[in-house]
Amino acid sequence: MRPTPSPSALVASLLSLLVVAACNSSSSTPTAPTASSTTAAADGSTLKVSAPSGLLPASGSMLESRRPTLQWSEVAGTYVRANVTYELQVLLNGATIAEIAVAGTSYAADSDLTPDTTYAWRVRARQDAAVGPWSEAATFTTPKSFAPRSLNPLPFDPPAACGPLPNQPGDRIACVRAVAALSPEWGACMRASKVGCFKFTRHIAQALAAGDPRWGMISKNPGDTQCTMETCGALRGEGYGEDVVAYLPAHDDTNRWIGFDVVLGAGGNSPGVNWGQLSAIRPGNRWVPVPF
Repeated sequence: MRPTPSPSALVASLLSLLVVAACNSSSSTPTAPTASSTTAAADGSTLKVSAPSGLLPASGSMLESRRPTLQWSEVAGTYVRANVTYELQVLLNGATIAEIAVAGTSYAADSDLTPDTTYAWRVRARQDAAVGPWSEAATFTTPKSFAPRSLNPLPFDPPAACGPLPNQPGDRIACVRAVAALSPEWGACMRASKVGCFKFTRHIAQALAAGDPRWGMISKNPGDTQCTMETCGALRGEGYGEDVVAYLPAHDDTNRWIGFDVVLGAGGNSPGVNWGQLSAIRPGNRWVPVPF
């Protein structure tokens, strides 16, 4: 029969087992923390960083250039090395049209984007094969095309007085007078022809636009007094201002134009050349390139 161990022997045996168990549980080396994870987060990211923020231009911007520079903030994260790069994604109508690897926190487009088009873009950090979360998407709209129109060219060379000024638009009464001396439409305008005054105004806008395509005319609201090449009156919106040239200071919104009255008494018996800035712009009237 095996003898029963004493209580002190039992205590010593139990202490010995606890020491062995503790040694076995701490025998492996602790794993060093890493910047990436083998398991993707809910947003698909595997790099332990924040999403880029501070996207510029701000979402909804109307650009003045078709070659934008896109910027964002540097990401922050624990255990992330200094060699973080970025992935830039550009979208059009929800479809990805470009994916660009960027070393820093900005990217300048090296070719013109499509005019008058709204793009979306977003960016995320990358380190080796691991990627961070995407930023919020931002949008921007490119400016309209200001390509000169070739239809119905001027019947005379644009006068030097209509050339661009260092600070457009400036006082262009010298241009108006020079065009009046050359345009066959000024005679019709002086004979009380509203259409003649409109065509004369169009010649002024064309002469100015030859030096700066931001010069144009205005389209008018249905029911407003407006002119076409054939008639003037309260048309349905297909006509233009009969005696106003318009300048668009920035390529961001065709509602933000500056208008100038170039004929005093258009349609009357004693019209005169003029250069007077409009004090008010009627809502809905918009800048347009020189028509026709």
